[in-house]
Amino acid sequence: MPQNKDLKKRILRGVGANGFGQLVTVLIQVITVPLFLNFWGKELYGEWLIITATPMFLSMSDLGFTIAAENEMTMKVAKRDRKGALEVFQSVWLILLTVSIIVVVSIFAFFNLVDTNKFLSISQLSSSESAYIISLVSFYVLLGMQISLLAGGFRCDGNYALGVCCVNYLRLFDYLVVTVAIYLGAYPLNVAICFVVARSIGVLLMYALLKQKSPWISYGFQHQNLATVRNLTKPAVASMGLPLVNAMSNQGMVLIIGSLLTPVDVVVFSTLRTLSRLALQLMRTIRATISPELSTAYAVKDMVLARKLHRRSCQVSLWLSLVAVIGLIFLGDLIIKVWTKNTIEMKFTLFLIMLLTIVFSSFWYTSFAVLTSTNQHHKIVPKYLFVTVFYLCICTVIVPYLGLNFAAICLMFIEITMLVLVLKESLNLLDEKLQLYLKSLFEFNQIFSLAKR
Repeated sequence: MPQNKDLKKRILRGVGANGFGQLVTVLIQVITVPLFLNFWGKELYGEWLIITATPMFLSMSDLGFTIAAENEMTMKVAKRDRKGALEVFQSVWLILLTVSIIVVVSIFAFFNLVDTNKFLSISQLSSSESAYIISLVSFYVLLGMQISLLAGGFRCDGNYALGVCCVNYLRLFDYLVVTVAIYLGAYPLNVAICFVVARSIGVLLMYALLKQKSPWISYGFQHQNLATVRNLTKPAVASMGLPLVNAMSNQGMVLIIGSLLTPVDVVVFSTLRTLSRLALQLMRTIRATISPELSTAYAVKDMVLARKLHRRSCQVSLWLSLVAVIGLIFLGDLIIKVWTKNTIEMKFTLFLIMLLTIVFSSFWYTSFAVLTSTNQHHKIVPKYLFVTVFYLCICTVIVPYLGLNFAAICLMFIEITMLVLVLKESLNLLDEKLQLYLKSLFEFNQIFSLAKR
């Protein structure tokens, strides 16, 4: 019973920490846009967005090893193998360090050899300023990988919620420093320096707290192991591939509509889809919270608990998504009118298809936590790529005749197919029977219970 209470506490703390993260994201977005516009103006702010867009792609330059590492570390700690977890930590840290040095030096050299302003159509800043800003923001993004790895250190030792809170407090700290700097008259190069200084301080503070909570985790080279890196390659590549396939699904459909229909159709489709996907934010919180517990349960072969975690997280996701969908059915038209100031017409059938798609999406997305938490997701990502390409090709042929509704139907079939594929793999991994799993989705008296049975 005490262990069950501790589990509930960790899950509730995880939900709270991820909810806090969502608030931080909204707060940053709400404050920064008017801040930059007010002090810099549209032209300078626009050029800042152009200059900083390129380095943001570096967030995937860890090649997926950070996500794979935190799952592997969690499973090893659950099996009381701290030495193995430390090997993973130091091995991946060495990869991040090596990649960071190569990337920053390469970017700095490239943008000093070419005319940065001509390359990016910049006129408000000098070419040297643009090159330095790109290099500094690149370093800032790469420091973010170190923070993610440190968060994995918290996660593996039972301090997941604390790690998530630290990450988001540091994000707030970054933008607080930058906000003060802009108020004091800082321009792009100074702001880029402030970002790097703030994040460097954040990395040191987070590492100090991690050492206090988990003294056995440390930077260094003595425990790094190339065999460990090789073992993480498959899940790492899959972790990197997942957002790429998601981007293909999201942006690919936009490109298809834009090329075969009209720009107005693109705006309508994108706006309605953005509104419908608000429900997925809750599902991301559930999946992120349940992930470390699934890693631990699987590592110690506690399949009873792992099945219960899977059942309850899917149950909560299903019914929350249905509630969100019903709410958006009634409020969607009003939200669109207020949000777009009556510039976008509500197409109810299209919106209804998108909302139904979200129910399927939230369902498989939550179940997918079983595979990602155990580094088994490399089995699914190639199938996800094939399914996405297949339906996008069908969409390309038929959308000119059937319009936006068919585009939404194609996206829905991607989610339905993924639901079947992911659920099959998850249930096999958990040694779970489909009939019992489906029955559990309607056990409302058990929805918040994690007691073993």
